[in-house]
This record gives sequence, C-alpha cells and structure tokens, in this order.
Amino acid sequence: MKQKIWVYVIAALCSVLLVWTTLGGLQPNIPSKVPEAGVSAFFALQLGASQPVWFTTVLLLLIPFTAGISIIYMKNNRAITNVVVRAKGYKRILIGTAFSSFLNGFFLQLVVNFFELVGLRVLYGPINVMSSSNYLVYDRTFNFSQNGWINLMMFLLLSGIGMGLFSASIFSLGLYIKRTFIFNLLGIVAGFGLILIPAGLSGFGSHHAGLISYAFFLPSLIAPSNMTIGVYYPSLSPYTYYIGSICVYLTTTVLLLMIALRGKDMVQRGSKNIVSSI
Repeated sequence: MKQKIWVYVIAALCSVLLVWTTLGGLQPNIPSKVPEAGVSAFFALQLGASQPVWFTTVLLLLIPFTAGISIIYMKNNRAITNVVVRAKGYKRILIGTAFSSFLNGFFLQLVVNFFELVGLRVLYGPINVMSSSNYLVYDRTFNFSQNGWINLMMFLLLSGIGMGLFSASIFSLGLYIKRTFIFNLLGIVAGFGLILIPAGLSGFGSHHAGLISYAFFLPSLIAPSNMTIGVYYPSLSPYTYYIGSICVYLTTTVLLLMIALRGKDMVQRGSKNIVSSI
C-alpha cells in the first residue's frame, strides 16, 4: 500500500514540475489573456505535444509499480506457495491482480492530469472551458467534440482507461519474465517501443499500414486524439482509433493471461499424474 502511495506522490510532484518547467515555453505562444489558454496549455502538456521526454520516461517507469509488481516478485522468487494458491486459486490471483493493475493505472493517469490542471491553475491562470470552443475548431481539428467540456471530460476518462489497460497488459506480459529487475524496466521498454515501432511502420505510406500503426500506437491509448504518426493524419474519428487500440491491447492482455493460466494448469496436472503414478 505504501508503495502505491509513493507512486502517486511522485506522479503528482512530477506533474507540477512538468507545468513549472514548460510554462516558460508555453507563454509566448499562448498569452494569458486568451480565454482558453489554460485548456490549450493542458493539451500541450500531454504526450505528443510539448511533454518532455523526461516526464514520459518517469511515467513509464512508474507503470510496473502499478502492475502487480508484488505478485511478479513472488512468482519470480517462488514465494507464491501452494497454500496461497489453494486458498485463493491461481486463476483468481491473476485475474484479480490484472483488474487491480487496471484500477491503479487508471488512478495514476487521473492523478497526473489532476495535478497538471492544478499546476496550470496556480502557475498559469484560470482554466476556462468553453461550450462553444474556438480553440477546438481552429487549433485542434482532431477532437472528440467541439464542445470544450465534452472534449476535456472524454479525454480525461479515455486516457485513464487507456493507462489502466496498459498497466494490466504490462502485468500480463510480466508473467513471462523471470527477472524482477527486467520487469521494473518493462514499462519504459514497452512504452517507447510502442511509440517508435508503429511510427516506423507508418512510414511505408499505405493507408492500411497507417490504420494498423494507430491500433498499436501507445499515444492512441493513453493520450487519445493528441498525437499523430508522422505525416499520416487520421482520416477517421478519434473514437475509431481509440476503440481499435482498446481492442488490440485488451485482446493481447486476455490472451497472455489465458496462456499463463493454461500453462499453470498443465504443470499442476503433470504434478498430479506423477504423484498418482508413484
């Protein structure tokens, strides 16, 4: 529990530091007198805009600590005893940890976004959200809605769900990693890989390659509608790309969990057969 609290504290402090360090670069482009300057600055701080690499790195490094790291540690150190497994069931442990990883990742993203908004309010000025948004109409043409409130709420909700699913997928992938220190780096390795590899694949230039790339593209999941891949501008609704990413990451997570459970069942059946033959 204390470990999770420290994760959220670090995320909150880094979010405020993010606002503090990037504020100077944002002010010349977004004068404080502009009504929607605060909202514009918030989206500029997200992945795919002015978010610095150091913040993305810290956030990805925190992911494994939301993704059932204690279960991964016990698995790698053979500390998940038969008593624990029999008491709760291996299937229940895995599914429960995957679900808690989702909730932890969801909450982590909400903490980050909340303290970004608080930091902007304190250091930058009022955050005015307009129902009829000129900013969304003229400056951001790839939005969930041209209503400022709906667009902001959808971004906060969907980015939280996306981060939760990414955390659950990291846990499911961690079930196949035998070294805990490698699992600790899995968030940053997988995260940057899921940014750079789809971007490289989109360079083939075909429409289908672009669609497939967006499905695997991590920003489509955790910063929906905020980042495009190279020169390939989205031709469909941001909801379409987001749902595509959800399907890819959810399917991958479920398959990894199913394979892990099947492998455990095979080991247990083999053990029972050996014992019965003796």
